[in-house]
Amino acid sequence: MQHTKEVVYLEDYEIAVIDRKGYKIKQIEKDVNIERKSELLDFDINRVSKGDFPTFMLKEIYEAPQTSCQPHWDGLSSRLIL
Repeated sequence: MQHTKEVVYLEDYEIAVIDRKGYKIKQIEKDVNIERKSELLDFDINRVSKGDFPTFMLKEIYEAPQTSCQPHWDGLSSRLIL
């Protein structure tokens, strides 16, 4: 992800043929070529890096309690009446 932010998503029964000139998408059931433009990803590289952890697994274990509670608090904070 450090090298590109540009992606092309494939649908079911599609394959991508990639070479130095670019890519072609082929729908293998109907044997037709598909034209689809690439999309630009919007992401924070710090969220997908290991940070100070030696492995992604340890990072996920450490962050799991924080991420599992966050959506609940976000939803509740808009409905709390004090």
